[in-house]
Amino acid sequence: MKINRQLGILLHLLTYGRTTAQELAGKFEVSPRTIRRDMEDLSLAGIPIFTSQGAGGGIGLMEGYALSRIYLSEEERGLLLTLLSNLSHSQDIGTAGILTKLSALFGPSPREEWLRVDLGGWGSRRTSQIFVELRDAIWQRRLIRFDYYGMDGSTEGRLVEPMILLYRGSSWYLWGWCHERGDYRLFRLSRMASLEVQKEIFDRRKDKPDDFPNVFPPAMTPAPAAATTPNTTASQPVTNPLRYDSGAPSLHLLFHPSTSTRSRIWDLFDPEEISTLPGGEVEVKSSWPLGEWVFSTLLTFGSELVVISPESLRERIKTEAVKIFSRYAEEPDRLLSSMDVYTKDIPMRRVNEKMSQEMKVCQSCGMPLTKPEDHGKNADGSVNGDYCHYCWSEGAFTTEETMEQMIESCIPHVSNNNPFPNAESARAAMKEQFPKLKRWANVKQA
Repeated sequence: MKINRQLGILLHLLTYGRTTAQELAGKFEVSPRTIRRDMEDLSLAGIPIFTSQGAGGGIGLMEGYALSRIYLSEEERGLLLTLLSNLSHSQDIGTAGILTKLSALFGPSPREEWLRVDLGGWGSRRTSQIFVELRDAIWQRRLIRFDYYGMDGSTEGRLVEPMILLYRGSSWYLWGWCHERGDYRLFRLSRMASLEVQKEIFDRRKDKPDDFPNVFPPAMTPAPAAATTPNTTASQPVTNPLRYDSGAPSLHLLFHPSTSTRSRIWDLFDPEEISTLPGGEVEVKSSWPLGEWVFSTLLTFGSELVVISPESLRERIKTEAVKIFSRYAEEPDRLLSSMDVYTKDIPMRRVNEKMSQEMKVCQSCGMPLTKPEDHGKNADGSVNGDYCHYCWSEGAFTTEETMEQMIESCIPHVSNNNPFPNAESARAAMKEQFPKLKRWANVKQA
């Protein structure tokens, strides 16, 4: 116990510098007299410990003292070399010289290589180049100026006091004081362009935000991968930019996953948030902040995902799906040749036209006939192949109305982004499409 305490005292002095016998006594739960005896033992062992009286006095180590390698076990020395080696492979953080010296000091590693980490991307090495410039700017305390691309596609010049480089959720970020915003901000390195390190030197700020220890938490709850990691907009202050907590909106998802999708679900969510249903579907209940990155991530699952809640996210993905369909409804050559006359309502009309060509729809109201029960019944009880059960029953139309009346009765069901943004666009699309349906094709309209 005594030798362990004395080694602990030595490590405390090396780490935190000058202290007092009273502080050490509290830390190691012994009396100040015991601490003073420990100081005498350490001094006799050749450790250059000194004490001083008066204000600012206390116990300390002579400047320049360091532990020899004997205080690190063989496994600890090997792990230290492995970690430094992997960092030097991934980013140039200045470890090359340190690695060479430690390798010479420690001797050859006792173990074969067992860990390899590469934090670089698969494509361009531009981020690595920016990383080196930012690293030097942080060490030299020099202001930096760059153009930053926001989530809305806008570009804005920034003047920043760089402080910390952060790797989180597969991306590198810079934390610093933004002169334009007058506050701390988090910048994603991949969105920085035209970086210039200024000659002007700044004094590193001491006024960290109240929640600064929590800005970069040791773990996320729950962890995506990210995550992704979430992106910070150009105008958002950063308080807890990458942390998920109980205050985040509840997310209820239902997956109809393929084999590859199942693995992605387990990459994104914690096991306790995932339930496999009897039919093979996967249900997920989690809490994520509804940032732009969440929306983009969920869209990558395509038709294998249904958002149950929140309703706002569900509606947004439905709207985006219609927009995607409208883009692909146009043939590429025709799309490129007509870009100058491409208007907002044309894609919506093409959606309706394309849907009628590629899926079975009611030839009266245009409702998709995706299930057997969607079809109407003939007089003999057989299924009618052309009309839905709302328009056709027992071998006859359920209502006698004109095409215009049918359109007006359908509008409430297909407007408000379901899939048309409003009643006007829905009416325009149906007026174009309905005359091509079987019921109205040969009817002279008023």
